Amino acid sequence: MKAYIKYGILERARHVKQAQNQGDSIAQIKPQIHALIAVTTQIRKEAAVKIRKLKVGKVPWSPTLQAARDSQKLWTLVIRCRECKKVSRNPLKRTMKKCHMISIENISLKQAKTNRKVAHVAYLKEVRKAPDTRKKHQESLAKALAEEKDTKKSSELKNLRQQEKQRNQARRVRRMRGKFKSGKVTTMYRTREIDGVQVREECTTQDQMNEAAMTENEARFSRALQGAFMQPELQAMYGNLGN
Repeated sequence: MKAYIKYGILERARHVKQAQNQGDSIAQIKPQIHALIAVTTQIRKEAAVKIRKLKVGKVPWSPTLQAARDSQKLWTLVIRCRECKKVSRNPLKRTMKKCHMISIENISLKQAKTNRKVAHVAYLKEVRKAPDTRKKHQESLAKALAEEKDTKKSSELKNLRQQEKQRNQARRVRRMRGKFKSGKVTTMYRTREIDGVQVREECTTQDQMNEAAMTENEARFSRALQGAFMQPELQAMYGNLGN
């Protein structure tokens, strides 16, 4: 909008409209229209350069594609280990579990690099056929949902595709608006016991939401204090750390 104001787009469009209403010929109005189109095209090009380009969702997801990604990630982590670089243990264990690998002790750096090249080639193949794999995955998912809900496969498949379409549309809208994160919490609900009856309350102010969150956290993370080993008799025998 700032660029439209800067280049006077609205004013130029108003002049073109007035010329049309006054009965000017097309030959007289045509240069103004071409100039207006050229300026607006330049504005769009300048805006396109500044738009944030996200790769999220570029390749349709499927379990087969995810397995190829996990394999590529695993060998990258193994190479970092063999090069004596810092690698967190838990992500490595999780990736090994996803790839159904028990141990990497006997794998050398050369073998890891070879395996990563093979995994990368396999990943590129999966990327090329990702749209078809995504469709097959949706069909199998629709079949499972239809059997679980006792409905038709066609209706479940239609719902899945409609949801994906809405999700992609919402992602494009957020990208255009520049809002990639969710907004602040404006309301919360909590359940309280009043006179032996469970009552669900709505918290709308900041103080009410803070109180509800603190009460929930205190109740959740202090349950061990009511255990047998935290009572005076056993606590005196075993201590706070059980040693």
